[in-house]
Amino acid sequence: MALVQCVECNKDISDQALSCPHCGIPLLVQDQNSNAPNTSAKNELFEADDHTFVLSEITSLSEVSTRQWAVMVVGIPLLILNIYAWQYFDSWMMPTVIIVASLILIGIFYTNDGRIYSTGSVREVSDSMSEIRQNYENRVGINNLVKYSQKTLFLNIEFTINPNRVASYTSFTTSDHWIYYLIGVAALTLASYTGNDIFAVGGLFIVLGYFARRGGVCIDGVGGSSEKIFTRMKDVNLIKHQLADKIAHCNA
Repeated sequence: MALVQCVECNKDISDQALSCPHCGIPLLVQDQNSNAPNTSAKNELFEADDHTFVLSEITSLSEVSTRQWAVMVVGIPLLILNIYAWQYFDSWMMPTVIIVASLILIGIFYTNDGRIYSTGSVREVSDSMSEIRQNYENRVGINNLVKYSQKTLFLNIEFTINPNRVASYTSFTTSDHWIYYLIGVAALTLASYTGNDIFAVGGLFIVLGYFARRGGVCIDGVGGSSEKIFTRMKDVNLIKHQLADKIAHCNA
């Protein structure tokens, strides 16, 4: 894998791309006077959901979904918090704020996100990502890929990366766990203000915030697609090392 310059727009593109992701000119036209490689593998198609991809252009497939039992762990304390708010506040303003905050939290908390990242594009997939990833791994070869499958306290996280399509990568940490901390502090403040015993609710949310922390690797694919791959905090360096090893093997 290498970068070449498009003869039409002069931007860098992958020598494995079928066309320039910037201006659309076919790469075969640019290479017609060179010793072009066999393009049969490049033209092999991969279907997922209602989308059709060029198999060799796919950078990664990922799925993040909320574990079913975890919805109850968050939903029940929120329900208790809202009941206390309506009972012990004379004004409707504070209970309304708590309800809105609860709905926002549930919206952030619940996810079922399957995506396929290809050259210059990202497509959401609603079909079973487990079957799609298995099909992709069988066709490309699992030894040529980086695969990850783990569970956090709240999430199922699975993804497959093709190191041949990775242009760069860097690690990151998420910040959405601070919402749990804020709700926990709000619950403790409410308990102190009303004199009622809901300190446990606030403490529970603070603990949930700690376990909701996530890390990951941001991957920039060849052609411009970018993806944040979520992992457990302790697995970030593991994924980076696996990517480095696979990329070094590809370039050997």
